[in-house]
Amino acid sequence: MKKIAFVSFGILLMTANVFAKKVEGFYVTVKKDTVKTQFDIPWVITGEPDFEKIQWEIEYYDIKGDKQVLNPEWTSEVDFSFKDKSYRMVIVRNSLLLTGSKNNKTTVMYLKVLVDGPYLRLFQFYVVSTNPGNSSSVYNSSTVGSSTTNDKYIFLKKDGKQMRPKLFTFNKEVAAYLIEAPELAKKVETKVLNVKDVEQIAKEYNSILAMPVAKPIEQMKNIVDTAAEAK
Repeated sequence: MKKIAFVSFGILLMTANVFAKKVEGFYVTVKKDTVKTQFDIPWVITGEPDFEKIQWEIEYYDIKGDKQVLNPEWTSEVDFSFKDKSYRMVIVRNSLLLTGSKNNKTTVMYLKVLVDGPYLRLFQFYVVSTNPGNSSSVYNSSTVGSSTTNDKYIFLKKDGKQMRPKLFTFNKEVAAYLIEAPELAKKVETKVLNVKDVEQIAKEYNSILAMPVAKPIEQMKNIVDTAAEAK
């Protein structure tokens, strides 16, 4: 009896873990048109959108009130708000051949924006880790499988090069990726900045590359002028 009750409780938790809400928002087409609509957004019991699901597929309601799947091929961005909190997701090419719960082999995905810079963009990518559960005849008990959503990060440079660093090799991988900003790369490599500073890393990279670089002729002129003033 205890075994049945435990399993039933676990199943109840799993089914209650995700629910959908009609949410006001808009999407931007590839032609830069903004279309207001209502999205059907799945939410988890913690009160956050189920990003793992919607990064692969987003549903909306058309003018007839029918639910449709938003076509990612003619969409560039999705924005929605709930309880005074705004969310922004943009279309990114699935160059890393990532997969998820939908397993639809899509060539693009909607990724949550963390840092949107001119030289480097940072996105959050969600992965579901599943525990299948187990049973024991010795103690006449069982555990129900569960799913945990883990957030990862994806970097995207202006030239289109993507990178998803692994947790245990984060510093080494990111330092090599940020080769255009050697001082920043050194801070990452020596662990002055770590994975917890990922947003700061992206912001610093954009700031560094946005700095004006003096041309060789201008640099030489400054040297000559400085030497003349010293006489």
